[in-house]
Amino acid sequence: MKKLFNFKLKEFKVYTLPIFLFIILTYSTYFIFDLETIHRLGYLQEDGFFECLTAFGFLGAFIFFLRSYLTNKNLFFLLLSIGMFLGLGEELAWGQRIFGFRTPESISTINVQGEFTLHNIEFFNTVNFDGSAKTGLSKLHTANYFFNVCWFSFGILFPMAYSFFPFVARLTQKLRLPVPPLEIGLLFLINLYIIKLIKIAHPQHADVLSYNEVYECNASLIFLVLALYFFKQAKAPTASL
Repeated sequence: MKKLFNFKLKEFKVYTLPIFLFIILTYSTYFIFDLETIHRLGYLQEDGFFECLTAFGFLGAFIFFLRSYLTNKNLFFLLLSIGMFLGLGEELAWGQRIFGFRTPESISTINVQGEFTLHNIEFFNTVNFDGSAKTGLSKLHTANYFFNVCWFSFGILFPMAYSFFPFVARLTQKLRLPVPPLEIGLLFLINLYIIKLIKIAHPQHADVLSYNEVYECNASLIFLVLALYFFKQAKAPTASL
């Protein structure tokens, strides 16, 4: 069995600790301020601080995953870079918020926010046109659910399976799949469960948390840190990714 945690103190300080502290800082406002102040801080503002930072996270992750692919020609990094590019495009409404073009009628009629995006199409969105939250099986085809399944599978289940099951480790090495450090993957889990904790502690914020940008922002920055980690590994003389 391989070691489950491999980071040395220096790596923990570089990759894990800064994002962990940022996550704690962003969510601490829900325990410190009232709902009016949270609105005033711009947590729900379109094209506000958190949306811009989310776009930056996806852009940085796209660049570093792509550079990792160009460094060692591992196709999995190319797939990851495409995923980050899709996240960036969706966050910016594919340039609609920059260039101001109109949403085609065929899309605006099925898009909850009337934007040029896929994740806001009612079928993929977490809410219906009437504002009611998706429940039951309808949650399984939302973009948020798919996003959570992706990071949980890649960031949590995969490194654990790699550590505990030798045949998974052998197959991973044969296919040259990059294994994310669990020290980074757990940040995704922390990001998710702090949200759930706040909903329990402050139910009056539940509706706000359903639409704010903080969760996506933190997730994009975790992907950025992961992409930076893989890029540094890809540049290492003994890299085998």
